[in-house]
Amino acid sequence: MATPPPRRVLSIGCGTGATEAVLERSGIEVWGLDVSAEAVAVASRRITRAFVADIETDALPELEPRSFDLVLCGDVLEHLRFTEHALGRIHGWLAEGGRLVAAVPNAAHHSVVRTLVLRRDWKYEDGGLFDRGHYRLFTKKSLVRMLGEHGFELEAAAGSKPMGRKLRFVHLLLRPLFWLMPSLDEFLVYTWTVRARKVGGSSAAAPHKNGRVARGERLATGADSRA
Repeated sequence: MATPPPRRVLSIGCGTGATEAVLERSGIEVWGLDVSAEAVAVASRRITRAFVADIETDALPELEPRSFDLVLCGDVLEHLRFTEHALGRIHGWLAEGGRLVAAVPNAAHHSVVRTLVLRRDWKYEDGGLFDRGHYRLFTKKSLVRMLGEHGFELEAAAGSKPMGRKLRFVHLLLRPLFWLMPSLDEFLVYTWTVRARKVGGSSAAAPHKNGRVARGERLATGADSRA
């Protein structure tokens, strides 16, 4: 049975709202959050409502429980210190049967594996897979597991596989190996995009201790420092 289109969407990390504006023009009510005041100023002219807010530390009383059919998180989860807590808040904002669509970089991409195995190195950069702003690293398996632990059931997953000429040639040569071992294909995925449905579990409506991190809790969540 086809999934009905959402009536109300929340976009976390909406930026200037360019993508969200497409949904708005189709008749969907779109709300957006972003930490950039400049981006929100633009987004507020494109969508129903836009807020300057941090999902981890701001109370956000405007967002009522079970009030959205769809939540979008494009390249957001990896930048959060307490991703689990944020997922709890998202779960609470979603209506019963509502959906989360999230995109994260793939920590199992061949460039990451090659750097770790051959160079035994991890050099932070200003963007991409080695972005110094990433608190969390995800593979497809770890992302699906975290979603399942926080009341979401995976419905679909898709990976983007940008390949240059050299990599396409290598992929062509090794095609029989990829056919015999389909899991190797995951090393080519740069970004995973998943759609998951709210199915149950507890939710958290409050921000995470106003951004304060207890010493033991930092170790428990695996958060590291962001430059």
